[in-house]
Amino acid sequence: MEVPVIFQLVKAEKKRLLKARNVRYGRTTLQRYRQALETAIQIAVRHNVPPICGRTLILISCSVNMCQPFLKAQDLCCPNPEQKDGGEEIGKPLTKLDVAMLLGCMVYSASERAQLVFCDQAKNVGRPVPLTGSVLKDVQTLQAMEKPWDPNKNLCLRDVVLDLLARRQRVDTILLLSAYPASDSPDLGFYLYRHHVAPDFLFVNLCVDGMWGKMFGPRSLVIKCGFTEQVLRFMAESGSSRLLEHVGMVDEIHGLPKPQRAPMTHQEAEMGPLLLAPKSRWRSVRVFISSTFRDMHGERDLLIRSVFPELRARAAQFCLAIEDIDLRWGITEHEAQRNKQLELCLSEVSRSHLFIGILGERYGHVPKEYSLPDEPQYEWVKSYPAGRSVTELEAIQFLRGSSDPTAESRAFFYLREPDFLDSVPEAWKADFTAESEEVKRRLTDLKGQLQELEGLASLSRYVCQWGGVARGRPFVKGLEDFGARVMRDVWETLQHQFIEGDGCTLSDCSEEQEENVLQESFQELQQRRFCARAKLLRATAAQLQGGRLCVVSGETGQGKTVFLAALAQELKVKTPLPGDPVPRHHVVAHFTRARPNQAEAKVVLSHLCALLRKLRKDPPAPPRSYRGLVDQFQFLLHSVAQSLKQRQSLVVLIDGADLIHASSGQLVSDWLPEKLPQRVSLVLSVSEESALLGSLKRRKDVIAVHLGPLEPPDRVALVRRDLALYGKKLEESAFNNQMRLVLLKRGSRQPLYLSLLTQDLRLFALYEKLSERIQKLPMSLPLLLQHLLGCLEQDHGLDTVAIALAALWASKEGLTERDLYAVLATWEELNGTRVTVEEAIVAERHAGSYPMAPFFDFLRSLRGLLGACGSPSGHPGSRLHLHGSPLRTAVEQRYLKKSGLGCTAHKLLAAHWWKLADPDGSGSFQNCKAESLTALPYHLVQSGCFTILASFLTDLRAVSAHTRLGLLHGLAEAYALYEAAAGLEHDDAVGSFRDFLQRNMGLLSQNPSLLLQQAANEPDSSALCLQAQAVPQGNKRPFLKWVNKPQKAQMINSLVLTLPATPSCVSVTPSGRLAAVGTTEGTLHLLDVETGQELKSLLSACDGISACEFLSETTVCLGAFNGRLELWSLREGCRVMGTDAHKAQITDCCISSDRKLLATVSLDGCLKLWDSAEGHLARNHDCSCPLNCVTFHPESQMVATGGWDKTVIILNASHMDVASVLKGHDSSIRSISFSSAGNVLAAGSLAGSVRLWSWREAVILGTFTAHFGYASAVQFLPGGKLLTGGEDSKVQLWKGHLGRFQGTLQSTALSPALCLAPNPDSSRLAVGHHSDDVWVYSRPWASETGLTHCQGNGVAVCSLAWLDNLLLVGGSSDGSLCLWNALGRSASYLRKLHGHDRAVTGLAVSKGLVASTSEDFTVRLWLSDALRQGPAPDSSLSPLVVLRGHTAGVTCCAFSPDGGCLATGGKDRALFLWDVRDPSQKTPCLFRSLPFCHQDWISSCAWAGSTLLSGSNDCTVSLWDPQTGKRLQEFLGHQSPVCGVTSEKNHVMSVDRDGMLVAWDLQGVEKTRFLAHPARANHCTVFRDLPKGFLLAAAGSDGTVKLWKPSLMEQPQILLGHCAAICGAAASPLSPSSFLTISEDNTVRVWAAPKVEGGVEDPPPHQGTVTALAWSPDGEFAVSGGETGDLIVWHAAKPVGTAKVGPHRVSALAFTLSRTILVACDGATLWDINTGKECDTAVSLTRRKHLHKEKRNVVVCVGMPRPCGPAVLGLADGSFLVLQPGAESFKKANCSGIRWYPGIHTSVDISVSEDGILHIWSFTDALAVFRIEVTSSGKLEEAGQATSLQWVPKKPSDYITVARLVKDELLFCADSDGALWTQTIPQQEAGTEELGEAERADNWQRRKIHGAKITALHILEDRMITASHDRDVKIWQRDPMKLLGQFRCRAPVSSVQPHLQANASLLLVVGDTLGNVYFLEWGCLCA
Repeated sequence: MEVPVIFQLVKAEKKRLLKARNVRYGRTTLQRYRQALETAIQIAVRHNVPPICGRTLILISCSVNMCQPFLKAQDLCCPNPEQKDGGEEIGKPLTKLDVAMLLGCMVYSASERAQLVFCDQAKNVGRPVPLTGSVLKDVQTLQAMEKPWDPNKNLCLRDVVLDLLARRQRVDTILLLSAYPASDSPDLGFYLYRHHVAPDFLFVNLCVDGMWGKMFGPRSLVIKCGFTEQVLRFMAESGSSRLLEHVGMVDEIHGLPKPQRAPMTHQEAEMGPLLLAPKSRWRSVRVFISSTFRDMHGERDLLIRSVFPELRARAAQFCLAIEDIDLRWGITEHEAQRNKQLELCLSEVSRSHLFIGILGERYGHVPKEYSLPDEPQYEWVKSYPAGRSVTELEAIQFLRGSSDPTAESRAFFYLREPDFLDSVPEAWKADFTAESEEVKRRLTDLKGQLQELEGLASLSRYVCQWGGVARGRPFVKGLEDFGARVMRDVWETLQHQFIEGDGCTLSDCSEEQEENVLQESFQELQQRRFCARAKLLRATAAQLQGGRLCVVSGETGQGKTVFLAALAQELKVKTPLPGDPVPRHHVVAHFTRARPNQAEAKVVLSHLCALLRKLRKDPPAPPRSYRGLVDQFQFLLHSVAQSLKQRQSLVVLIDGADLIHASSGQLVSDWLPEKLPQRVSLVLSVSEESALLGSLKRRKDVIAVHLGPLEPPDRVALVRRDLALYGKKLEESAFNNQMRLVLLKRGSRQPLYLSLLTQDLRLFALYEKLSERIQKLPMSLPLLLQHLLGCLEQDHGLDTVAIALAALWASKEGLTERDLYAVLATWEELNGTRVTVEEAIVAERHAGSYPMAPFFDFLRSLRGLLGACGSPSGHPGSRLHLHGSPLRTAVEQRYLKKSGLGCTAHKLLAAHWWKLADPDGSGSFQNCKAESLTALPYHLVQSGCFTILASFLTDLRAVSAHTRLGLLHGLAEAYALYEAAAGLEHDDAVGSFRDFLQRNMGLLSQNPSLLLQQAANEPDSSALCLQAQAVPQGNKRPFLKWVNKPQKAQMINSLVLTLPATPSCVSVTPSGRLAAVGTTEGTLHLLDVETGQELKSLLSACDGISACEFLSETTVCLGAFNGRLELWSLREGCRVMGTDAHKAQITDCCISSDRKLLATVSLDGCLKLWDSAEGHLARNHDCSCPLNCVTFHPESQMVATGGWDKTVIILNASHMDVASVLKGHDSSIRSISFSSAGNVLAAGSLAGSVRLWSWREAVILGTFTAHFGYASAVQFLPGGKLLTGGEDSKVQLWKGHLGRFQGTLQSTALSPALCLAPNPDSSRLAVGHHSDDVWVYSRPWASETGLTHCQGNGVAVCSLAWLDNLLLVGGSSDGSLCLWNALGRSASYLRKLHGHDRAVTGLAVSKGLVASTSEDFTVRLWLSDALRQGPAPDSSLSPLVVLRGHTAGVTCCAFSPDGGCLATGGKDRALFLWDVRDPSQKTPCLFRSLPFCHQDWISSCAWAGSTLLSGSNDCTVSLWDPQTGKRLQEFLGHQSPVCGVTSEKNHVMSVDRDGMLVAWDLQGVEKTRFLAHPARANHCTVFRDLPKGFLLAAAGSDGTVKLWKPSLMEQPQILLGHCAAICGAAASPLSPSSFLTISEDNTVRVWAAPKVEGGVEDPPPHQGTVTALAWSPDGEFAVSGGETGDLIVWHAAKPVGTAKVGPHRVSALAFTLSRTILVACDGATLWDINTGKECDTAVSLTRRKHLHKEKRNVVVCVGMPRPCGPAVLGLADGSFLVLQPGAESFKKANCSGIRWYPGIHTSVDISVSEDGILHIWSFTDALAVFRIEVTSSGKLEEAGQATSLQWVPKKPSDYITVARLVKDELLFCADSDGALWTQTIPQQEAGTEELGEAERADNWQRRKIHGAKITALHILEDRMITASHDRDVKIWQRDPMKLLGQFRCRAPVSSVQPHLQANASLLLVVGDTLGNVYFLEWGCLCA
């Protein structure tokens, strides 16, 4: 500061700051500051506070404590709007109330729909405060309100809750801002509100004072201390129902380890034991075959082709590889020239484990010398006599060449009987006899030596016969016994020497050990085959890096499995770095081809997780679910990666990843981690043809390894190795290079080709023809397969091979050996002729025994071929498949081109499955196999046997078999298959059975024994009911008979699929065949729309799926609750893309009609458009408020969004500019949809209303309330109907347009109706017909109309008009005018006038005039008084005046409303206006002419106020100004000539000849369009001034008149099925009647609406929920009450009387006398039932007296200790009213003597004990029951001690719904989760005055008996009746607990009342939430 310049600068700055502080701010500046502050607050709320979805009620306490200053807000102040300009007043400190109002306004701003109410104050009681959503402005509004506090008149929280209960108003969240907790009692009416109105609401009490927070029993009741904006985040997250139950149990669900209390993030996780490479499991067992060649080809062939394949299959289970050594060829010329034959033979013998010697009469080749190397195993040869044959030397080599003393026990010798030579022809004996006498002697000596050996495994003789000559070689036959003996001997030795005690068997291990053994053995087996691509193997191992995905791909047959097995071995044995003992790679591998089940996703992940868990020191528990496996797999990858030491890595190898499938068989790859941890590599092998390969290659972290064609060196190595296993080699010399011949084959580039080739060569026996054999082998793999099939045919016969392979091809799941044998036996029985299914069925039952030996021989050959072609290895007897495309294609090309062979195979299989389905042939389908039932329909369809299939599908016994075996989904597929294929052969009965199955599939899946009951409850005339009644009496059981069942079949059916989690979204593919359903826990379920069956499920990486949409048939997009967007390919079940698209929940997504753009909206307020092909963001629009829904226009590039601001915004998708804004909705928009034509938009709101818009003009077409609660789904179907779904669980189908059908007027079959005329007061409608004169309908809108016939002369009546309400004038086609008096049922004909020369086409009536128009070009005016003269004969009354001017026929006329102007129109296309004022004084004249105003005839005209309407044959309607003659509006839309036009209430309506009605407003906006008449329409008119609006009548050529209310919506079709709120809906784009809905009851329903119009079912008796039921004491009557205050009396299960008892719900009913009902509705009233002579026809209900009326304090329950005794009513506030018998008023009960405290206790229910004691139940804090008696004076007294028991729910959201106490000992409680709790009541000590402490909850026994909230529980002696919101009514045997009966209602059950009749039979009356009432009788089925 010592520097002068710096000092001056500081001084100037200080002065400027002081000046700024002294500025006085004006109102304008402060207002700008307030606006900026408001904007800042709004931005802060939007970006920092999560939106609070649903309906929120904000309560602010105004108690005196809230007026105190809030010390924690000393730095805050609120701008005062009344502060004067320049004022310096400092705002007062904020009080607690100020802070509460500020926080409440913030909650209001962040809520979807909110109301703010002050409580604890005297004014504005219960009235919501109108707010704007602007935080500061709303705070100022609240501060300005007067809030006086009066302790006597204040509104407390309990009053608010009871008011919500009385009005049935649903809220999702209640927030109370107060100084102290609302009450120490946790109830406050919350229980009643949750039980009756909103089960899932959340209550939060924020207390400014207090140091604690509390959560009551239910998680939804929370008290927190301290005012903070964090409450908004708590409410937003806690209010999400998907998080309530999931978060707390996530570790248990997924089997994850429990989190550590103190995580040690700085320490390296400890590593578990290392996965060291296991010792080799596979062992080779070499079996040497020794014999002479020339005479032993038959024996050797039998062993090679039959015995060893069977041995090889058996031994494979024990990891033994049998290698048979047959040296008939394999010694090369070079080795032979060097005299190496003996050395090679003996060396192979030395390496063999078993020896088989076969000796005949030949001695064999004798080498000149023993040329052997000097090795220990050949020492014995030196002392062995010379001149011995190779055969003898081989035997001695095995027996003496080694020091193994057990060699003899592994040697088998078989001696051919010499008498065989007797059957050999002389020409061939030289091939079988001894070469000389010398060798004969030596052979005899050899046999003698063998006989002296005692330790041989086998030495036996066998017989055979001469077989003939084949291919130039002699062969023998009859070797079956020989083969069986060798098989038995060798297998016993293998078991004894190599299997027993070795531990290699897979069957003696645990399941996990078995998996490990199987995988390790299979890997080793495959690795042993590796000998090619070594360089590529090393390169692949070198480039494996952490965090990368390696994909090994190649065509079929390229050896991917072998390559991966070798790669695993390479990584395991890779040496560590010097000095490091730890291996560099931990290898975890899985091979899907190890066994058929090893490709199932759950098996794959179970095995991988088991191996990974071994790498952790603290392994987590194995998960139980597939989702748990996926989560644990990804968790283990990360945890193991963290535990790896330096320079270590983890490699996971999965072979055949493209084959991994779900349990349903659908391919899935949702288990693939989206991102791999560092130091973890994932190696997958996939086929080149797999769709998964393309998806994997799009990943950024992928390394692609392609297995292309084999290089020549690799081919040579592979051939050498395969042949060397069996001791063989190919010639590779320069002059005889057999290897070169192999390499020249085009197919040799494929390992599969080489494998098949070497297998063929190995079985070839003639060395001298080997080269020729190689040359003749086909060049390619397909041709080689054809060659192998040909070889199979040569060995086993063409027919056998063809039928067997065709059957395998035709089968869907493959065949077992038994199945294949049965097919071949049937074919043999039919002698190979063309067959029918009927013949095949008969042949199947009578088929003889097919020879077993040839069959097993063929089976071994077939298995060998299938195994070589890639069929998964399986144990003997496992299922045979045509695995892989090459072999299947070869079979199709070779056999199925033959005419009829494929169909024959299907017929044979159909016959086989029919036999297995009906083993005894009785048609009962008892003891059938599940596979037969599922396979039979498919093969019957493929055989074209639709009649047989129809008989099968319409047989209740077959349905019973499916039900019993749990095959209902398969049966649904069979019905769908029949429907799609039957065509003209379709049987309608199949459709009825299919509909029955769809309705009952869910119930029958749970309880198959209910099939007969459900069938018997069908209409009496149905085939189902008749078949159920025909069941033998011994097979019947008691069931619930539906007494008042409908006698016509339910028309709307649905397929139901139950999901494990709550569904949140649904979408359908463009073809409509597949649907995707997302759930709140992140699973995507794919289902077949046709059958409703789940195909597969995919696990997303989302925390929950909130939106989904199909981009194509195979691609689906998922939106998540956390704002993430994922793209999935469905063919392989693979995630293609994932991105963080939004900052909050994605609420909806949709695809444009051209499928190029995907739109997503979110609670962050953003609309985003994505390129669906590339996946990148195309355009973005910020709507500044949370958005709920989005949809594209069906034709143009318009996109519409709906959000929380109650507005729908339509934008141009190309530029994102706003095209239209639709405002004025009553609440937040939840769903929107465009109509198919694109001109109408429907919007559903949170309040349940639906509004129809003409969106281009932003004009409302109509508004209607669709649902009680929110409308979650609003969608137009392709056919034009509108589908809605809501919180009230209803699914409804609306017409999709305005126009409610009111009825049809028709007496009998009449001629075409030509004209209509209503009388002036609209009480009558006259209809003129072509040949039936005139009919007059009185009160045509009523259900019963009067009918009057006005007889004329039988000519056509072309026009009609009323002179007054009685006199009717008509114009006829003959030009006459007829006058009738239409009073009474028979009209009087007054007179007939000659009016015109031609037909009278129009009539109009004014005050004193009648105008008529005609085809004679004239208009005539008549005085109405002259026409009114009394009855007279026909006369020629002259008209007042004749108006001329038209140049063609005049078709219509109309007087203006004041009668001064007459408009006429005609065929000359002219419209004339005539001045007809005071026609008696002056002549009418033409004052306006509109020539050529239409392009065709003018057919009709009408006045619309002071303007004129005209309709024309040019299909247009025009609006004219009569004064200027200008056209004001032209209305377009008709496609045929207009025949009638009218107007009403600023609306223009017209009908055309096709019957189409179109309505517009006067601005030309189309309001509705629908078919008003199905026949050709001729005229229309309107009834005006009706009590309930107006009606439009349309006359048609079929003689009928259709009545409509064009301005109202048609009553919807209500689709029954869901039990909880609807979450969403989706429609098939191609089907107008097929759509899906999802619900919070965890179900998906696929609906099939009736295609026929008018298929509306009878509405339920009640409108809404049935809330109360009661029986009269004698059981003669029952009464039911509904939520709309309607009361119905029932007699004999039929409604006989109704009454409207109040505007709100009937909460309780009771009979005080046999004909007097106590009704609790808006208080309590007494009603009398007045019966006539026949009470079953009709009764009347009269109100006797109103006993009690209090709107807010509603009646909750009623109890009567005995019939017609005193009635005790429990009120919502906890008090009681008592009505004594015969009394006319209630007495308020005194509760002081029973220790009942109304402020604390609430009477939830009242039940009656066996001895007449009332049990009053309270479920507030604990479960309490009070035992009460009613004295004669009406006082309540204790009849025993009250009992209180502590009850701890299984889930925090559960609560008790109903309880019963039996004999004061056994307590039954039902809860909201569907569980029944039982406990024995502990006896309290006598003399106890106070309620004891709450008992321990350990004694409760819980049993889940229902799937949703239990709503009724009744105990009748030894039976118990329960009902639930899962729609089920169940009857139980109480002890022991056993289900006796079950009935499923059409909707959730709301109430049940039982009645025991005098004959001890049980009757139930049941009510549901849709208003249905069921009468059920427990009894037996009888015909």
